[in-house]
Amino acid sequence: MSQFFVCIYLDNPCSLSSSTYCLNGGTCVSSNTDPPIATCLCREGFTGLYCNLTNQNNPCASNPCQSHGYCALSPSNTSYSCICQTNYTGNQCERSKKIIV
Repeated sequence: MSQFFVCIYLDNPCSLSSSTYCLNGGTCVSSNTDPPIATCLCREGFTGLYCNLTNQNNPCASNPCQSHGYCALSPSNTSYSCICQTNYTGNQCERSKKIIV
């Protein structure tokens, strides 16, 4: 019985992308996942998936989510929603959930 091994070489997505993948001086970083995923590390003052937003235009820049909630930008980067920790609720995670035992 023969065994066949297929090796697939997955290129670094940062080297495959154009040099402008990350904007405004951001640095492209490839993940160690299979397949690898490119993400941008933004310079101070910039944010967004491609470092394409300034903090002044970022609705999450003011940290609107309370109680250690996560601020998630909309796909258009013009609005946000808060993803609250387990024990909190509300538009900005401002209310504690009452736990009944």
